[in-house]
Amino acid sequence: MKLLPLILVGGIGALVWLLPKKAKAGEYAGPLEPTDEEEEDAADRQTWEGSLGGPPSDSQVQAMYQAAMAPGMTDVGQLRYAYSLVNLYGTPEQAGAIAAKIESVESGDYMPGPSVSPTPAPAPTEVIVAPPAGPPVAVPDDDDDEASPALPPAPPTPPPLEETETQPEMDPNGTVRLARLLLNREGEPRWKSAHQAQVKTWQGVVGLTTDGKFGPLSALEMAEEVGVLPLIRYWSGWNKSDEVQKYRDRLRAFASELEMDPNKRAHAMALRASADREKGQGWPANAKVQAVPVADQQAILDSIQATLEAEEGA
Repeated sequence: MKLLPLILVGGIGALVWLLPKKAKAGEYAGPLEPTDEEEEDAADRQTWEGSLGGPPSDSQVQAMYQAAMAPGMTDVGQLRYAYSLVNLYGTPEQAGAIAAKIESVESGDYMPGPSVSPTPAPAPTEVIVAPPAGPPVAVPDDDDDEASPALPPAPPTPPPLEETETQPEMDPNGTVRLARLLLNREGEPRWKSAHQAQVKTWQGVVGLTTDGKFGPLSALEMAEEVGVLPLIRYWSGWNKSDEVQKYRDRLRAFASELEMDPNKRAHAMALRASADREKGQGWPANAKVQAVPVADQQAILDSIQATLEAEEGA
């Protein structure tokens, strides 16, 4: 159970006020009000069951858990996505294991271990002895005097782009890594307030005010290195339409500057797409979950690639 942040509810006095009053003997105290955590869980259940058409089956929960605990799974957005399901419908041990892995990956301490195996099936009645693992062995052909050469080992698989572009030498300020973290979280509940600690650390690195709030100034700073930007979480003005328009105008003006360099045309196009995508979705205190943010990112990149290829072929 989460601890109530006392500073947000007015200190110990307010906390005591929130506790249910003890009933006298024989007196009905009334039903207990749901806690914030219970209300959040209920909202998350409604989101999941609305997208799945009902509660997930045990096999779906187990499959999600297995995918999250696979050694090669290090995408924090996907891990949080799995945690939100397993925390509601799985076991506390499973949810705790995913939470620990998220913390380890975010801190940079994660070391891939053995795969998590599902519950083994009963042993077969017939014992089959498998040959020992090793390199392929050349089997001589009855018609040939010489054996066929063994197949060469497959070349190592290169790391995916998202791992390459967030390496320290490619991303010294951690800007790309933070952008991916924020973008991927937009498809989950409470995305607006998530990752403030990481935002605060990054703000200190790039010389911004370290308040942990990802607002227009943070986004414009991120635009120096990133094309597909996260949505704004926090706004400083009072008029939503005015503040959103000011931010979009500044972003488009910066894109126009970049377009003067032909090598930065793709970057400029991505920033214009980010400006079009921003509609103040993070303005409300309880911002709605965004539909498939990863698909939105890919759609932007595919559109840019198609435009550039068409221009080259013209």
